[in-house]
Amino acid sequence: MAVLLKTLKGKVELDRLPVAYCVLATAYLAHRGQATETAEKAGTLTYQTLRHLVLASEDRIPLEGAMQACDLITAEEQRPAEVFDNLCHVEVLIAAISIMRGLGLDPCECAPTQQSQDEEMKAIPDLSGAGWSLEAYGGQNCDSNHKLFEDLCALERWRCQGSISVFLAFREEAWVAYRPGTDLKVGIPVPVRGRTKKNYKDYGNSKVGVSALLTPRACAERVWVVQASDIVCTPREQKAPAGSPNTAKEMA
Repeated sequence: MAVLLKTLKGKVELDRLPVAYCVLATAYLAHRGQATETAEKAGTLTYQTLRHLVLASEDRIPLEGAMQACDLITAEEQRPAEVFDNLCHVEVLIAAISIMRGLGLDPCECAPTQQSQDEEMKAIPDLSGAGWSLEAYGGQNCDSNHKLFEDLCALERWRCQGSISVFLAFREEAWVAYRPGTDLKVGIPVPVRGRTKKNYKDYGNSKVGVSALLTPRACAERVWVVQASDIVCTPREQKAPAGSPNTAKEMA
């Protein structure tokens, strides 16, 4: 299956990500809107009508027109659920790009699809610049499928590969759903501890226990960027220690 959006390199392409979002959103809403329009024309919501509308709503969205309107889009068609998930992911990335620039950190590469791979199918961070990496989450709950800890595990990998500073970006409501009553405040670290859902080969084919400190840096459009430090990843069979000699360096 073709990747929905290509990897973006450089400021010019990164600045065009909102254009790609608008083109995809238009195609998505037009496709979903067909169901409502058909139902209104039918004048009745019988079982057969509803069955047809439900099945039709899951037909692949044709994206040839979208590809012509925006060359960042690389898939000729895609499932509606996949387009929706990517729109949520891109929305968080657009806010994260603005926030990182406001922090004086210019992004130079972005993987706007959830696969986070470059043209050579090599895993890359969702957003990165000189000496830093960021993982973005577009869902509604940071604890869904243990996503927060999957992303922290990925950040520790990027740190080991040379990233001095590592960050997470997510919606405010996703944090509230995960930690109700724990408000994020700029500069105030919040400790987190949990485990991954996946098994990892480099951790003995086991799930990974993860602990870290998250320090909120900024919020825009209800999207938070937090800096992760003191990341500790251990096989689930072991108890994760409270600290680590491999502590991510704090930004100056």
